Amino acid sequence: MAATWAGRTLATVATMAQAFQRGATPSQRCGSVAPWRQGATLSLRWRHGATLSQRCGGAAPRRHRSTLRRAASSVSGLGDLVDDYDVFLLDQYGVLHNGAALFPAAREALAKLHAAGKKLVVLSNTSKRRQALVDELPGRGFDAAWLAGAVCSGEVCHGALAALPAGSSAVVLGWADRGAAAYLEGTGVDLAPVEAADVVVAYGPDTINDGAATGFRSSGDLEPYAATLRAAVARDLPMYCANPDQRSIDTDGETALFMPGTICDEYRRLGGTVVEFGKPHPDHFRAAIAAAGAAADARVIHVGDSLCHDVAGAAAAGVASLFVVESGVHAAALAADARWPAEDPAAAVAACAARHGAPDPTFSCATFRW
Repeated sequence: MAATWAGRTLATVATMAQAFQRGATPSQRCGSVAPWRQGATLSLRWRHGATLSQRCGGAAPRRHRSTLRRAASSVSGLGDLVDDYDVFLLDQYGVLHNGAALFPAAREALAKLHAAGKKLVVLSNTSKRRQALVDELPGRGFDAAWLAGAVCSGEVCHGALAALPAGSSAVVLGWADRGAAAYLEGTGVDLAPVEAADVVVAYGPDTINDGAATGFRSSGDLEPYAATLRAAVARDLPMYCANPDQRSIDTDGETALFMPGTICDEYRRLGGTVVEFGKPHPDHFRAAIAAAGAAADARVIHVGDSLCHDVAGAAAAGVASLFVVESGVHAAALAADARWPAEDPAAAVAACAARHGAPDPTFSCATFRW
């Protein structure tokens, strides 16, 4: 019964207009395949025969017009790129702010981009709903007038849940400070134990169905989830991933935190099916470009701190990327490379990208600044 329901569930994903404005098309994560490499083919076959196929080589995705420069060129800040791009897609955590406030130089850079007439769209893997994301930005020092749009994986996953058959239920891996039941509001999906659920939702890294804190976010210990994951795999339940990031950085700028993407990796390892929403999937980028309301030939660049989500996703979507190093998830790795930032920053970034099976970014910079 669960297997039949799961097949129907996965088939609904291709028709979710509310998810990515064009329908969600989840694909494999960065590292398992490399669709940005010449001649690579990315294909994901759903149980009802639908196939997502993207060839990057002779039939690459349509690229938005941009100024061509040497891959991984190091720039001092956004001022070096302002004349070359019309639309700036912006990751938030580790780029614009630390989860509490804008980074010191970010406000000036954002204000100058806006003053130059650039379209700014937040493109995030946060599992929050879109309106919650937008509402919290002013409190972090972000002027709402700067923003042309916002797209987040939590909103897309919420839309996917709302598209499930009536009477569906979910076991939710959630946050200690954000109720799982509150996230499900408006979807028609109810909370249920794994023995009765139809889908697993990887929403946060702290709890199971709003139960006791697991400690996973700080420890990375998956043991508190082991029984739930094994039971879900045994019942062939799909896992919807509202935030595919594996790691994040705490507000202190140093402490690594474990995110739902790591739980999803374990679910795959156990043999489960994971449906991801957000970066690095190209539809997430296309939705952000649409939200900008820019011309079809607009020159687009994505600014992010993750090689596997931001840089890889931008490459798969056919847009340029600016990799922000010193406030993001790869900061420690680059700091350990003597070539960063003065000796040979391009080589240091390329080596880090190669270790993660990711493409080189178009540009790199130390922090989000003008």
